[in-house]
Amino acid sequence: MFFINRPVTARSPVTGFFISVIAITMFLPGLLSAADLIDKTKPASIPSEIIDAWKEQDKVSGSNYTTAINNIIEKLKEMDKDEYAELVKSELAKSANENTYLTACHWRRVAFLEDYEEDIKKLVYAKHHNIGDIIVGCQEGFGMWNRDAQWSPGAGIYYLEFKDYYPSPKALIEDPSGVIRDPCVSLDAKKVAFAWYKNASRTSASSSSKPSGYKIFELDIEKHLANPSTEPKQVTFADEGLVFSDYEPCYTPYGEIMFNSSRCFQLIDCWVNMVSTIFAVDTSGKYLRRIGFDQVHNFYPQLRSDGRIMYTRWEYNDRNLMTSMGLFTMKSDGTEQTEFYGNQTNWPVTVIHGKEIPYTKCKKAIAIASGHHAPYYGEPLIIDIEKGRNGLQPLTGIAGTSISPNGGPITQIPKEHDPYDSGGVEFKYAYPVPLDEERFFISYTSEARGRMQLYAMAPDGHKELIAWDAKKSVSQPFLVKPRDIKPIRSDVDYSKKTGVFKIEDVYVSGGRTLSRVTKGTVKKIRVVKLEYRHSSADANPFNFGNQGTSGMVFVPISTYTGSWQAKRIMGEAKVYDDGSAAFEVPAMEPLYFQLIDEEGRMIQTMRSWSTLMPGEVFNCVGCHEDKNSAIPDPSKRTQADTIQKLDPFYDITGKLFSYPEIIQPILDAKCVSCHSPGKLDLRGNLEIIDDDQNRECKKKFARSYANLTKGGSSLFSAGSGNYIKWLPIFSNNESIQPKIYGSLVSKLTTDILPKHKTKEGFNLTKEELEKIYAWIDLCIPHWGLYNEGYTKSSDSLDYDKAVKQRDKHEAVLAKNIEDIIRDRGGVLLPEPDAIKESIKSASAGSVKINRRLSVCQRKLLVVPSSSGVLKISDLRGRQLANIRIEKSNAGTSMTIPLPVSLSKGVYIARLLEETGIYTCKFSIIR
Repeated sequence: MFFINRPVTARSPVTGFFISVIAITMFLPGLLSAADLIDKTKPASIPSEIIDAWKEQDKVSGSNYTTAINNIIEKLKEMDKDEYAELVKSELAKSANENTYLTACHWRRVAFLEDYEEDIKKLVYAKHHNIGDIIVGCQEGFGMWNRDAQWSPGAGIYYLEFKDYYPSPKALIEDPSGVIRDPCVSLDAKKVAFAWYKNASRTSASSSSKPSGYKIFELDIEKHLANPSTEPKQVTFADEGLVFSDYEPCYTPYGEIMFNSSRCFQLIDCWVNMVSTIFAVDTSGKYLRRIGFDQVHNFYPQLRSDGRIMYTRWEYNDRNLMTSMGLFTMKSDGTEQTEFYGNQTNWPVTVIHGKEIPYTKCKKAIAIASGHHAPYYGEPLIIDIEKGRNGLQPLTGIAGTSISPNGGPITQIPKEHDPYDSGGVEFKYAYPVPLDEERFFISYTSEARGRMQLYAMAPDGHKELIAWDAKKSVSQPFLVKPRDIKPIRSDVDYSKKTGVFKIEDVYVSGGRTLSRVTKGTVKKIRVVKLEYRHSSADANPFNFGNQGTSGMVFVPISTYTGSWQAKRIMGEAKVYDDGSAAFEVPAMEPLYFQLIDEEGRMIQTMRSWSTLMPGEVFNCVGCHEDKNSAIPDPSKRTQADTIQKLDPFYDITGKLFSYPEIIQPILDAKCVSCHSPGKLDLRGNLEIIDDDQNRECKKKFARSYANLTKGGSSLFSAGSGNYIKWLPIFSNNESIQPKIYGSLVSKLTTDILPKHKTKEGFNLTKEELEKIYAWIDLCIPHWGLYNEGYTKSSDSLDYDKAVKQRDKHEAVLAKNIEDIIRDRGGVLLPEPDAIKESIKSASAGSVKINRRLSVCQRKLLVVPSSSGVLKISDLRGRQLANIRIEKSNAGTSMTIPLPVSLSKGVYIARLLEETGIYTCKFSIIR
């Protein structure tokens, strides 16, 4: 059997005839014709910029070219390009001058790129200033705190067609007074979407002119090349009186564009920059709605070949904010938002610009490792999730980078690693676009933070200069090539308000597991909703009452290293003896879970969050389980056989958790009569508290709160106060052991309160105790609302103005969802023909959920409805078993033992019948 990993077109450098491709073109009819092939003739004149890049890379100085030419000959042989090597050797025999060197470089360039002719024939790229600011993801371009550090007007999108190996760009659109960025080519390769900031009056990063923000535009490439006067179409618009940015567009198979946007009107927790999360809109501009309901930034959504979106999610729910920017994926409708790599990793500090590497079954990606206080670039690395989802083991470096000078596996964190700043990387690379595992386009500068140029590059570090500019950086390449990516049928139903979580066994987890916890100990799952900070685009950041005692936390709701976020307990769900649970939750809300014992105390907490789209059912094996070895089995029978609604948490269900309103009344009734001045003062007087750096907070906190949390004031303390051991906001990103923080191990709840049981008049009820436990387990929040507790009423009013702007836009988004319900019945589907074509390409019938196919104890349980074929394959698509099912078996329950040859791993079973295809993914763990 003949296999090929990627399309290859090859041609003799001498005769120009095809060699060794006739058999291949029979299987790959989409290859370029002879007339379309790139001319590999050496031009009479080669651009000086390319020559300079060659000489720098080959370390050529003066007129000594012999060593460099011989090195190129050896390189050509390594690439199996012996014919080119012979051509160079024949030239070298005549003379070792500059012309011979340039001839050698030319054939090396041809050899480096010719196998990728079909991919690189046409591409677009952007030209603009270097994007990014003091915090890697903050790049909306607003004022002094949300600017790009090197902001300057003048930008464009350019088209490059390889008629030879030295193409010249054509301008698709230019703006000398604005900024244009983020080109993304449509799936049919006919249009390009991009972000455009139109503002002729803004001349620098510190300009005080009122910003307008980026918006998404779309240009028909073919029409514009035929008629340069063709204008782009604007897709997104600002609501009246509101200012925000839409950028980083990404086409989806649903005929929509996903994009990053500050329409969420949120403020990052540790500074005054705006937040941008993912939104989606129809290419006509209709049905604009929010997809990412995340705490801080999403970056760079990119479509994969399987129809899913890869993106970076920055998050820090009760953990370290500086090392929590990993890669996530989701379906194009926003469902199945889940980790790809790095959710529990301390290095790389930030993983940005992630893109799937073609021909790797979505198992490998190339990305940029960056820092925290860093620009929007860094150094490239390759991620192989078959080797793991966290840590260094999945990472391979690119030769010539500081993090991996010789390439190969990355085995140690860089010595210069500084989580607050660089993350141990040099800021020289950005926006990789892989062609396969051996070639990728990438923007590069030899001087850190310098002007970037566009290169083709290999993992061994070799680079070929493709595009450049004397004043601006050249970056963000995108192939102008059709992509055959079928739409995945969407289960989102916007007429619904909820989604469902199904968990097979909460005791199954990755990293530091729940092995210390006896099965049956967990009685409930507590569901907590996060409430985010909000800001407006042009508000004075210093009106928010900054500098809380949680370090650099703006609009603080707790002191010391307490919770970043305001929180609401939405209720609790029963966990059965087998560890299973199934429960309904509000959709389009950021939710996290805590495992609770029979006393109401936290055993383990989630330091991330999950969001469901309306109507979504999300199946989990356990809690942060290893996604490579644990595959959810929707057909598995568990004790949680019915979906339950959340049980209320007393009278505060769904309310913001406020210490003055929930905890202080308990202390007033049961404690203050004894605990007054002279003892542990538990009175509720509101006072100003200074932090460990003697910075005065602009908010007041209850005296009892300050006294109970005293002792944990250091910014990087372990959250251990004199009486309470809470989970600190700078806790390690790697998984933590259960039962080491919270009410289970705090002195107040394990020592002081039990000793008080014998005191007259002290009789805390179960409800009162569980509320105190919950306060500790939520990481000691004080204020429920962000605008509470200010020393100046003007600060609170300024915050209220920001909330009103958010509410104004959320009303617009709600109206758009009403339009989806009215026009489509709430169901988000691509055009019917696209769905039919997707199904037709899979089988003659329809693809169905595996109601007739399941796995139990190395046996396949099959209930066929007609004759058919049962196929078993691995995740690489290799067929391992092919079992014919006769018509006489229709309607009967069949038990088919799995082949004994199947070793530990993940497999897919498919039942192909006349009525459709039924699939089941299963894992063998021993």
